[in-house]
Amino acid sequence: MDYNLKSHLSIILILTCIISCGENLKHKVKEKNSSVKAKIKILEGEFKTTQKLTKNIKDFSNKQLILMFADSFCIECTKKTRLIKSSFTNSRKPKNIYFLSLIVGEDLEEAHYWKKDNKVPWIVGEDEDLSLFKKYCPELKTPCTIISNPDYGIVFRKIGKVSIELIQSYVGEW
Repeated sequence: MDYNLKSHLSIILILTCIISCGENLKHKVKEKNSSVKAKIKILEGEFKTTQKLTKNIKDFSNKQLILMFADSFCIECTKKTRLIKSSFTNSRKPKNIYFLSLIVGEDLEEAHYWKKDNKVPWIVGEDEDLSLFKKYCPELKTPCTIISNPDYGIVFRKIGKVSIELIQSYVGEW
């Protein structure tokens, strides 16, 4: 391939990632204090962490979980990650909530670089084959945020911008 063709393909790839980043989803939200018993959907599926450990998402089901699917080229993903990190009081993440970021379509090396570059204090892993991403965010757009509650299962799912206030309305303030 000549240099111009490579340049054009790179620009098209970057523009595609930017354009697809941040599209909103219609989603159903379960009331926090609803007396109706809902079928609990526990998140599950294996992934590798940046420390090369194999984990299962269900291992995080005993606390509230904020699961963020991110793309290393997604500007909104980086902004959201940094915003959440900056909202921690005294630079400490809350003890009653798990945070997990899965980098989609990338290998462990790229996930590790993304974690280091964004100074992420929580677990970051990779979903290189997109299996979890396809399962929980079938629209295949990032950022995709899912909040799971140990009592109610998935209580929130959205693609695109999500404010700290909206997240805290589901998990409580930290």
